[in-house]
Amino acid sequence: MPVPLSLSIVNLSFLNFLVPTHQAILIQLLGFSLIFKVDDNKAFIG
Repeated sequence: MPVPLSLSIVNLSFLNFLVPTHQAILIQLLGFSLIFKVDDNKAFIG
């Protein structure tokens, strides 16, 4: 689990350089919500 989380955080860090700060914050919130959804699905499957 730490590997996909770290990769997603790296992708968000790259997005921070590409997009304005307010859009980056929104993207981070969406990304973290997707991460939590994926973790919940894994928890239910596991």
